[in-house]
Amino acid sequence: MKTIKNKLISANVWIEHLHNNIPSKLEGNKMTLGSEVGEGVIEVLNIQEGLSVTFINAKILNPIKICRIPSEENNRFLFNFYLSKVVIDQNLPGKKEKLGFNNYGILLSSAMLETEMVFPANVPINIFNISFSKEWLLNNAFKNEAEGNPVYDFLFEKNPICMFEIIDFKFDKIIRSIKSDRTNMRELDLFSNVLKIMAYSLEKWGERSFDKRIQNVNPRDIQELLKAKDKIEEDWNEVSPNSKLAENAGMSLSKFKNLFKQVFGKSPYQYSLTFRMDKAMELLLTKDYSVSEVGHLIGYSNLSQFSRIFKRTHSVLPSEVVR
Repeated sequence: MKTIKNKLISANVWIEHLHNNIPSKLEGNKMTLGSEVGEGVIEVLNIQEGLSVTFINAKILNPIKICRIPSEENNRFLFNFYLSKVVIDQNLPGKKEKLGFNNYGILLSSAMLETEMVFPANVPINIFNISFSKEWLLNNAFKNEAEGNPVYDFLFEKNPICMFEIIDFKFDKIIRSIKSDRTNMRELDLFSNVLKIMAYSLEKWGERSFDKRIQNVNPRDIQELLKAKDKIEEDWNEVSPNSKLAENAGMSLSKFKNLFKQVFGKSPYQYSLTFRMDKAMELLLTKDYSVSEVGHLIGYSNLSQFSRIFKRTHSVLPSEVVR
């Protein structure tokens, strides 16, 4: 397997580095793969100074591993988008079918974090990521608000950063349009959508409580934690014990619990609960189901308990959503 190593550098420099390691043609910030490698293009679009989007739409003949070498400081950050799918068996009177959900999440990684990504062979790759610099964050997110800001303190400590956030289902259309309609989308709309995602992410970070005791996360840890997340989402109706999740991840129970909360901002149980309540909100907003039906679908036989937990999560009663 071909391995390409680099630090987290600007997307413009990265695409040149990739071009120098893979047979390809580079025109500006657009790289076309050579036929001996596969087919497709990789393109970088600059949104603002220090903020850019990289689109990868390709199929390669042999797998390629991209290894990120840790930098000495967190001078750059990267958003990678993850899609998972969940199916709920709908066993309601007159409604027996399977409900499918797309769940997007953002994995934020910093320049000091070591990562690995393998692009598989003969599989269509259609992804995008957002890259931004420390200077962009300072000028656009923390201008005149850096001092005493816990998010600022966390991001710019000399520690590798890895954080995952579930994206509100309302952003599903935005992300799908960026992925699939890139060629038909006006640049102004693309810029607007990217900035909406950035603003949403900054808002979610601000809701976190940050522990200054940061544990180092290696590439294997990241992969195992993402697998645990997927397992929780797949078995959302019956959460696996932490001990089992830790065993599957090959970690001690204390390491698993600490790393899971550090990366996802919640304990596994809290993550599962938030996930279920988000799915409940999504179902209620369709106006196709009653409150009791939604409670039943996500595993609650006690309607009062469902309503109480839903309000604690969303600050509104489910009955108020369906009005």
